[in-house]
Amino acid sequence: PKAPNAPASPRLIIPTAKGSYLARDTRAEIPEEQRAYSKSKVGTIQLFNRKALQEANKPVFIVEGELDALSIIEVGGEAVALGSTTKAKALVELLKAQKPSQPLIIALDNDTAGQKASEELIEGLKGLNIPYYRLNPCGEYKDANEALQKNREALSQAVADAEHIQEEAEQAQREAYLKNSTANYLQSFIDGIADSVDTPFIPTGFKKLDSVLDGGLYEGLYIVGAISSLGKTTIITQITDQIAQSGTDVLIFSLEMARSELIAKSISRHTLQSVLATGGDTRNAKTTRGITTGKRYINYNQTERDLINSSILAYSKYAQNIYISEGIGDIGAEQIRQTVKQHILYTGKTPVVVIDYLQILAPYSERATDKQNTDKAVMELKRISRDYKTPVIGISSFNRANYREAVTMEAFKESGAIEYSSDVLIGLQLKGAGKKDFDANEAKKKTPREIELVILKNRNGSTGDRVEFKYYSLFNFFDEV
Repeated sequence: PKAPNAPASPRLIIPTAKGSYLARDTRAEIPEEQRAYSKSKVGTIQLFNRKALQEANKPVFIVEGELDALSIIEVGGEAVALGSTTKAKALVELLKAQKPSQPLIIALDNDTAGQKASEELIEGLKGLNIPYYRLNPCGEYKDANEALQKNREALSQAVADAEHIQEEAEQAQREAYLKNSTANYLQSFIDGIADSVDTPFIPTGFKKLDSVLDGGLYEGLYIVGAISSLGKTTIITQITDQIAQSGTDVLIFSLEMARSELIAKSISRHTLQSVLATGGDTRNAKTTRGITTGKRYINYNQTERDLINSSILAYSKYAQNIYISEGIGDIGAEQIRQTVKQHILYTGKTPVVVIDYLQILAPYSERATDKQNTDKAVMELKRISRDYKTPVIGISSFNRANYREAVTMEAFKESGAIEYSSDVLIGLQLKGAGKKDFDANEAKKKTPREIELVILKNRNGSTGDRVEFKYYSLFNFFDEV
C-alpha cells in the first residue's frame, strides 16, 4: 500500500489485476484526519475491466475510476476504467495492438483533469481511426458513481440510450449527406436569384465521343486538360449532366467554382438547347449571369421568363443524381475516397467522380513540392477508380502552353503521375492549332468556337482520335459537329 500506516477501516476491495487493487473506505462518515486515506491503490495502476474492449456486445464507456465503471455496469452498460487520468496514453497503446470490438464512449469526470484527459484520449483514437463518441451520462454530477447514488434513474436511461449512439450518429450523417443532392439546393438557388444582384461503361451523351471511347466511360482515371478559356470545366459539366440524366449518380468536387455557379451553367445551357431545338430566337437564351443576376429579370419578357423556368424544370428532373462538394482548401484525395464510400453506403449507387481541378486539391504534405503532391493525389485517385470500379475524371490545367500549339502529352509533364497513372488522357484545343497558317486570335473570336477534343492516351483503346465540337461559350454548351 502507498499508505501502510493508515488506520484500519472497513474497505471495499476492487481487484484491477493479479498484483493490484483499489481499497475504498466504505464508511458514510469518515473523520477528517482519515479522509486522505479513503482511497488506496496497491500495485501498479491497471485498466479495470479491460476485457470489455474485446468481449462487449454494446458500446463501451471509458471512465476514470473503478467505481464509475462498476456504476455503469450496475445499470446495464459496459465500461472500462482508466484508474487515473494519467493512463489515457496507456489505453491508446493497448488499442494499437488490438482495436476494440465496439465503439468507445468517452465519459471521464466532469472536471478540468477529466476534460484534459478526454482530449488526449480523443487525439489518440483519431490517430488510430477508432470510432468514438463523447457523452456525459452523469448530468450535473462529477462522475458515474455520484450519479448512481443521487439519480440512478437518469444514469440508467442515459446508459440505455447510449446503446444506440452509433446507429443514431450514422443516421444523422446519412441524412446530412443526402441533403447534399443538388435537388435540395435547387429551391434555395431559385430563391437566391430573386435576392441576387450580381454498368460496364457509361455513355457520355456525345455519340462521336462515345464511339472513340468504345461506348463511353469505363472504370479508370480520365484526365482532361486544356489551357484557359477552352471550356474544360464546361464540357465536363455537360457530360456529367448527360450522365445524370441517364440515372447514374455523379459526385463533383468543385474546388474553384461555387455550387450555384455550376447549377447556373447547366441552366444556361438548357436555355440555348431549348431555343435551338424549337427554332426559337437565340437572343432569348441566357448566360450564367443572365440566370443568376436577379435585377435583370425586371427587363425580361414573358418568353424569356418561360424559357428560364422550363430550363430550371429540365435541370430539376435529374438534379437528384448530382452531388456537389464545394472546395474550401481542405478537400484532398482521402476525403474524396471517404465521400465515395459514404455515397455508396447511403444510396446503394456507385457514382462517377469528378475533380475540378487536380492542381488545387489539398496537399498530401505541406513539406512536399506541388509536383509531389499532385503525383500523390493522382495515384490515389487511380486507386479510388480501381477500388470502387468507377470512372474518375480529373480536370487539369496547363501552365506551359499557348493557343497556337497543338495539345500533346508534353503539356501533362508537370506531373509524371498524370502521364503514367491515368488510363485516358484527353486534351482540348482550338481547331487547327499547330498548323503554320493558324491564327489563334481569329479562332477565339468565332461564335461558336471550333474546338477539337484529342485522345492523347487510351490505355485500352485507340489513341489520336479527334472529336470536333462547336463551343457556345456564352451559354456553356458543346455541340458535336
